[in-house]
Formats: sequence, structure tokens, C-alpha cells
Amino acid sequence: CLSALPAVLVAAGITAAPVWGQDHPKGGDHPKGGDHPKGGDHPKGGEHPKGGDHPEHPGGGAEAEAWMKASTPGDIHKMLMSMEGNWTADQEFAMAPGAPPQKSQGTSEAKAILGGRFLRQSYKGDMGGMPFEGVDVTGYDNLKKKVVGVWMDSMGTMMMHLEGDYDAATKTLTTTSEYDDPASGQKKKMKFVTKIVSEDEHVFDMYDVAADGKENKIGMIRYTRKK
Repeated sequence: CLSALPAVLVAAGITAAPVWGQDHPKGGDHPKGGDHPKGGDHPKGGEHPKGGDHPEHPGGGAEAEAWMKASTPGDIHKMLMSMEGNWTADQEFAMAPGAPPQKSQGTSEAKAILGGRFLRQSYKGDMGGMPFEGVDVTGYDNLKKKVVGVWMDSMGTMMMHLEGDYDAATKTLTTTSEYDDPASGQKKKMKFVTKIVSEDEHVFDMYDVAADGKENKIGMIRYTRKK
């Protein structure tokens, strides 16, 4: 969008050069005698901007370094990109509290996008015997120091925004999200836990989180890389 252009230009170092670097007008372009500022109006020698006093170029120095640091993929981005590929998804979902889980199989295609900054997943399967599709985009926000994501699927028109952390020691990614429950009209919370078993397998668990913080596991998907 247009409002983002200034930030993008600063990040790229594409800004107007300081006026101090402009060429002086050539002889023929000087103002005529009557238009010259009078002697008293000329800035004195000591009032001319010195080299060290020149305004810093907006696209350089600390500002450019900060933009570069914020936009450079790191270790958690590499972890996310390790899940790129085509996967078989064996899923189990409990359609009601206490009911036995329903089992089915789906597929997932995950691709690195935007220079390895985000992972986009396209999921296809079924839910309660009905065809089901979902799209997920996950990344790591260097400024927030949080894993961030958004989920959309064919069972609704909302977008679920997720945020959480990655524990490198246990290879576990945990995120949470709030959504509007169509049945009650109230805000509800969900928790998602991805455990990386190996480069060819990871397990995704889903929990409903009650107002008192009690968690109820409602589903699981085991992803196995297609050979």
C-alpha cells in the first residue's frame, strides 16, 4: 500500500540526497546583482554547516542496520523452512467431548516464500466426512521475538491470528489464538503445539482452552514426509 512506501524506501536507502551535496549554480545561473543577498545577510563562515554537522542520510547508518537486522531470517526461520515439502497427514479429531476420535487422512504442501521468511502450507483433507481445505502462513517476527501466523479454512470466513514461541531444546513450537465462536458469540481461545520428531515427521496437537485455563485436546495431525 502507499502508506508503506516511505518505510520501504528508507529500508532500501532510496531517499533524497541532502541539500549540502547539490552543485552550486554555474556562472550564468547566478542571480543578478540586484538579487544578491546583501552582505549582512550572508551566513558567516562559522555558521556554514560543518562536515560533521551534516544531516545523516536517512537510508544509512544505524537506521539501515536496524532494518537489515529486522528483515534477515535467523535460526527459527530455518527451523520453519525445514518443514517445506509434501506431507501425508494422518488426523484424529473428537467431534464432541468424550466421543471417540474420528480418523482420516489428508495431504499438505508446504513452501518457503518471501526469501525464506515465511512458510505457507496448503492443507486438504476432510472434517466430519466433509471436504476440508486450509491455508496457513507462519513466520518469526524478529522485532516481537515471536512466532506469528495466520490460518484460514473452508469452514469459515475468519482469519485466525496465532502467536507463540519455539523451544529449541525440545523442538516444540507452541502458539495460541483467539477467535469468535459462531455458536455462542463469545471469544474463545485455542492452543496449538507442534513437536518436531525428525526432519521427516512432526506432530500437531490442538487444544480448546476454557476461560479458567483448562485445556481439552480436540485433535491431532501426524505429518509424514512423502518420499
